[in-house]
Amino acid sequence: MESAIQVIDLRKFYKTFEALKKITFDVKKGSITGFIGRNGAGKTTTIKILMGLLYKDSGRVYINGLEVEGDTHRIRSHIGFMPEDFSLYPQMSGWQILNFNKGFFGNINIKKIKKYAEAFELDLNKKISALSKGMRQMLSIIVAVSTDPGILILDEPASGLDPVMRHAALELLSEECSEDGATVFYSSHILEDVEKIVDSVVMIDQGNILFSGNLDDLKERRKKIIVTFKTNIQEQMLNQIKGVVRVEKNLNSYVLDTFGDTPEILNELKNFGLKSYEVIHLNLDNLFIETVGRVN
Repeated sequence: MESAIQVIDLRKFYKTFEALKKITFDVKKGSITGFIGRNGAGKTTTIKILMGLLYKDSGRVYINGLEVEGDTHRIRSHIGFMPEDFSLYPQMSGWQILNFNKGFFGNINIKKIKKYAEAFELDLNKKISALSKGMRQMLSIIVAVSTDPGILILDEPASGLDPVMRHAALELLSEECSEDGATVFYSSHILEDVEKIVDSVVMIDQGNILFSGNLDDLKERRKKIIVTFKTNIQEQMLNQIKGVVRVEKNLNSYVLDTFGDTPEILNELKNFGLKSYEVIHLNLDNLFIETVGRVN
């Protein structure tokens, strides 16, 4: 599958602080990819570099095969972008903002705009100054999708939305991918939402990529296994098993933090006189906390 976004050995410094430490990841065309990390992890810096709003110090960044710093104007014409802090002219109405945006891109999809506005129950004739924070957030999403972009890059699109509108936004973003063939790359702290719609995740912490790939693959390989044995054994022996990341003693049992082939790990455990075991499947929230916690 072709790549919509390629980031290779990307580095960014703010004076002496290294915000991005030679990060590499790939976003496939037609996919929905969640970009997740704590505050200050490097998400917004990465997105600004993708949009050509911030210069990198080294590395390469491509959008649809075009190098960002070499062809920024052409690249932006194919992207629908929603920054975390989206500024809107308060004296304009929703329609005026959309027509203003049309002046830059040459066309807007009226049918799609009305579809989103109806789903969000948003009156586009109202002035921005009369809209709540959540309504302005919804309008920002509509502006991003209004030009039928092939790639959507969204920074915290569901921030400030109530649960009903968050659900509506997720459904619409899924349709952008499944029906219109768009690529969706978005940053979010709401991991429950990310898990509902993404194919892949890029996990970043302290300027390093911790994981980049298919979410189902991550879930399949990253598990906790609670085990008991027929005789006493040393924790060190369990730590030596391939795929066992961490071992915790809990009364008469051991909790194994694993990343690998679960059946193979269980077969190895049988060699130590395995008495019982329970495999615990982790959701994205658990996976994120476990992975970030493991490297800090």
